[in-house]
Amino acid sequence: MASEIRSFIRNANPRFVTYLPIVGVCIIAACSWRAYQVFREVPYYVSSGRIVVSGRVNLPEGNVYSEEVSNFLGTQMAILESEVLVARAAQQTRLEHPDLGGSASVGASLIRGTSIIVISATSSDREYAPVMLDAVLDQYIASRRDQRLESTSNAIRQLRDEIPRIERQLAAQEEEFFRFKEQHNMGFWEHQSAAAAQLLSQLKVREASLRMQLKLADAMREREVVNGRENLMSSLGSLDATAKIAPGSGEGRLSEQLSPLKEQLIKFQVEREQLLSTYKPKHPKLARLDQQIQRQERLIELLSVENEKAYAQTLAGMRSELASVTEAISEWEKKALESTKAETEYERLQTEVGRTRELYSRVVRGLLSFDANKSVDVDIVQVLQRAGPARLVRSNLADALSRAGFFGGLVGLCLLYGAARLDRRAFSAGEIKSVVREAASIDIPRVPDIAARGYAPLAGPMSPALKEAMRKVAAAMGVSAGAGPRPRVVLCASSAPGEGKSTIALHFAIHAAGWGERVLLIDGDIRRGSLGEKLGVAADTPGLADLVDGRLSGWTEAVCASGHPCLSVIPRGRTAPQTADRLGATLGAGFFENLKGSFDLVVVDSAPLAVVADSARLLSVVDEVLLVARVKATHLPLVSKIADFIRGERPGGFRLLVNCAVDEAVTYGYKDGYGYV
Repeated sequence: MASEIRSFIRNANPRFVTYLPIVGVCIIAACSWRAYQVFREVPYYVSSGRIVVSGRVNLPEGNVYSEEVSNFLGTQMAILESEVLVARAAQQTRLEHPDLGGSASVGASLIRGTSIIVISATSSDREYAPVMLDAVLDQYIASRRDQRLESTSNAIRQLRDEIPRIERQLAAQEEEFFRFKEQHNMGFWEHQSAAAAQLLSQLKVREASLRMQLKLADAMREREVVNGRENLMSSLGSLDATAKIAPGSGEGRLSEQLSPLKEQLIKFQVEREQLLSTYKPKHPKLARLDQQIQRQERLIELLSVENEKAYAQTLAGMRSELASVTEAISEWEKKALESTKAETEYERLQTEVGRTRELYSRVVRGLLSFDANKSVDVDIVQVLQRAGPARLVRSNLADALSRAGFFGGLVGLCLLYGAARLDRRAFSAGEIKSVVREAASIDIPRVPDIAARGYAPLAGPMSPALKEAMRKVAAAMGVSAGAGPRPRVVLCASSAPGEGKSTIALHFAIHAAGWGERVLLIDGDIRRGSLGEKLGVAADTPGLADLVDGRLSGWTEAVCASGHPCLSVIPRGRTAPQTADRLGATLGAGFFENLKGSFDLVVVDSAPLAVVADSARLLSVVDEVLLVARVKATHLPLVSKIADFIRGERPGGFRLLVNCAVDEAVTYGYKDGYGYV
C-alpha cells in the first residue's frame, strides 16, 4: 500500500503534490476545532411530545365568509416556536413550579406524510425540560381556543358590517333603475324595436329586388346597343312585374302597335319583290308600293323613338325608388339601434338589482341562522404524547469529525487549486525544459552547500549522484579528464538568486581540480558573492572588485590559494558603488586570454542576469555558458526571457543545468556491487 502511494505521488502533477499538505492541514484544523467545540459543549437534556392539529372556520350559507390558512402546518409550527408562546409557557412554569429554575428552547418538526407535529424542549436542567414542554402544550391549546373564538367573533362582525353596505348598494341601484324607467317608455321602445325589425326586413328585400332589376336592365341595354332598336320592347317586357308599364298607358299602346306595323311592312316588301319580277321599277304600281313602304318605315321609326323614351322613364323611376328605400333603411336602422340600447340598459339595471337583492337575502339569512357550534368547524387539537422524560444529548464526536473533515478537505482542495494555479515556479525539470526550449540539458541532483571550513570539504568524497552529474557537464563541454581542447572559460549563470548557481560552479571547479587540471574559480558576483569564504578565504581579502577599481596592479595579485594544489580562487574583494559599472570593461576578451596562459579551466560565477546587468557583457567573451535553473525556485516566465536574452548575445547558445531535478541518482555498478567513486 505504501509503495502504491509513493508511485501515485511520483506520477502525479508535482505542482499539486507540492501543495498537497494544504489539504491535510485544513482537515486537521477543521477536525481539531470541531473536537474542541464538542468537548467544550455543556450537556443538555431534551424532552419531546407529539400533537395532531387541524381546523378551519367555514360558514355554510353559500360560503359568504371562509377562512383557510395556507401552509397550515408550517404556520402552527411557527406559532409553537414563537417567542410569545414560549414566554407564556415560561411564566406558567415559574408560577406552578417556583422551585425550578433555568431556561429552555422549543423546537417543532413535522413527521413527513402526516399532520403530526413533534415538539421538543431543550434545557440544561433535566427536570425543567418536561415541565416547560407541558406548559408549551397547554399554552398552545389555549391560544387555539382563543383563536377559534376570535375567528367566530370576526365572522359575525364581518356579516353585520356587510349588511349596511349591501343595503346602500341596493338602494342606489333601485333608484337608478326607477329613474331610467321614468325617463324611457319601455312599451314604446319594445313596440318600435319589433316594428323596426319587421319593416327593415321588408325594405331590405325591396332594395335587393330593385338592385337586381337595375343590373338586369343595364345588361339588356348593352345587348340592345349591339342588336339595334328592334328588341327594345322585348327588353321592357322581360323585366319583373313590379317594373312593367301599367296596361292602358300611352307607352303600353305604342308597344302594342309596333308589332302589326312591322308585320304590314314585311308584307309590303314581299309584295314589291313579287311585282319586280313582272313590272319595271318605274311602274306606277311599284311607285305606289314604294311610297307605302316609306310611310310604314317612318311610322315604325316614330313609334320606336317614343318607346325608347318610355324605357328611360321606367329606369329613372326604379332608381328613384331605390334611393328612397335606401334612405328609409338608414333611418330605421338608427331607430332600431336606439331601441336596442334602451332595452339593454334596462336589462342590465334589472339584473344588478336582482343580484344585489339575492346577496342581501343570503347575508341576512346567514346572520339569523349563525350558530358557532354548528357553523364553525371544530378545531382538532389532540395531544398524542405529553412531555416524556428528559434524555441526555451529546454531540456525536465521530459524526462531527466526519463533517468537519469533509468541510476542511473541500476548503483545502480549493486552496490547493488556487495556490497551484497562481504559483508560476517550475515544479519539474520538464516544465523548465519546455519554456527554455534548449535540447542540451543536464539534470543535477540536490547539491549540498559547502560551509566556510577551509580545505575540509575538498578532502571529503563527493556524492555518487553529484559526481556523475559533474562528469556529464564536463563531458558535454569536452573538458573531461584526458580530453581537450584546453584552456576553456565557463560562465555559470542563473536568472534569479537562490537557484544554486554558485554551489554548482564550486562543485564543478572542485571536480575538475580532482583530475589534476589547473582550475581558477572567479567570484563574479561582486555584490553578494561568497565563494572565497566557502573555500576558507578571509572576507577582507583583495579580489575581483579591487582589480576592477584599480587597487591591484594585475590579476595575479587577486588570485588566492584554496588549499588544493590545482584549485585557485579570485574572491569577490572589497566593492565600491562604482565597481559594477567598470566590471564589463575590465573582464574583457584580453583579460581571459591572459588567464588561459596560466590555467586549463576558468570557471566564472556570475551575478543573476534578471536582477542586475553586471555579467551581461561576459556572455559574449566566454567559451561556454551554463544556465542554472532550480526546481521549485525558478520562475518560468523569467527564465524563458533570460534564455532568449542569452541566445541573442551568443549565437552558440548555452547549456541548461536543471538543479534539484532528482532527489537521488540511481547507482550503476558492476555485478559485485562496486559503483563509481
